[in-house]
Amino acid sequence: MKRINLPDEMVERGTALLTEFRDVLNNLIGEPLHEYQLNGVLLSNEGPTFDLHGDNATVYVGPNAMQYEPTFFANLAHESAHLHVTDGTRGNASGLEEGFATYFELFMIQAQYGNDERTHFERHLPQNYLICLQDYQLLLNAYPKAVESVRNSFDKLTGPTCFQLHSLFPTMSWRTCYRLAHRKRMRS
Repeated sequence: MKRINLPDEMVERGTALLTEFRDVLNNLIGEPLHEYQLNGVLLSNEGPTFDLHGDNATVYVGPNAMQYEPTFFANLAHESAHLHVTDGTRGNASGLEEGFATYFELFMIQAQYGNDERTHFERHLPQNYLICLQDYQLLLNAYPKAVESVRNSFDKLTGPTCFQLHSLFPTMSWRTCYRLAHRKRMRS
């Protein structure tokens, strides 16, 4: 992964945003599963993503974040949601975790920039993110405290099986539970 340092003012803004997002997530769903110390914000051609080594986290924004400030904001919101619910292990996130991260990203975009910007971002989601978001929204409509329920039962959003999710949320279809439980490779 090619890593490029960002200008100091972007690193400072990114660090402040990640702290703000952590506070919002603490209020929404409780403390992070894995405590971490933020090492910094960098640019990567493979971003947005994050690295977590022990308690040290680095967040990477994607190339488009340099072109449009709301994309920088969205990249950081999405990755902060992942950081908040990760148990520190590597691997692809489940549809549930990706849906949660995408939902949080759009929630924060709407809070910061308004409905039109949220609509713009939602319209431009890649299909696999859109499916995760739609499944997550179906779950939230039926079970508004779904994330808290999964965290209370299984500690993390990635890991519970289709059967476990269906037991926890019996009115959800098996197909939706499968997609929520399935680990996703979001980018090639």
